[in-house]
Amino acid sequence: MAIGTDTGSILTGNPVSDAYGNKTETAGTVITRVIAPRANYRTKVTGFIYTAGTPAHTLTFMTCFQEVKVSADAAASQAVVSLDVLPTTEDGTGLAANDFLVLQYETGLWAAHKVSSLSALDVTVTANFSKKIKFGSRAFFMGAPGDHPDRAFKILASEKLEIYGGDLRCVVAVSTKNDQPILAHSDNATVAGNFQWLAYIYADA
Repeated sequence: MAIGTDTGSILTGNPVSDAYGNKTETAGTVITRVIAPRANYRTKVTGFIYTAGTPAHTLTFMTCFQEVKVSADAAASQAVVSLDVLPTTEDGTGLAANDFLVLQYETGLWAAHKVSSLSALDVTVTANFSKKIKFGSRAFFMGAPGDHPDRAFKILASEKLEIYGGDLRCVVAVSTKNDQPILAHSDNATVAGNFQWLAYIYADA
């Protein structure tokens, strides 16, 4: 089953290779898609179709820098989550405002949250959680889109970019390790774009 951004359903078991359909947001509101982690498998994006608005849009596929744990229950309708440690990138840069975390709700669904501010190990995000996040659940530090320049695609103004080679050995993005998510992020600048299709698989290599 596919596990992505929150829809209110209770999901169990491992996600399977699948695809997302159409998604857009109001112009200036970023568009995100979470491709959930699967135990013992690498997460791979195999293709996408994206149409930009009047200005060019940047579509970035973000992988995980570090996995940490949630150190206390975070209730629904609040925007603060406590972590056991503050994660860092490979060069030692710590979690900061405008970075993204991928978090799992108690329903089993995964969601991307943008960091607003920090106070010690308490992280405030820009939008309230729609469901409870339980103590001990995993939090994936994805950094900011600019931290992933080699996985960024520029879609020219009013153009459609379609990437799908049909050969599953050739992929758009691969998770850093097994059992880690990928976050697809569009800046959706000025005039709204349209994420028409996103395909992903789980593989053991």
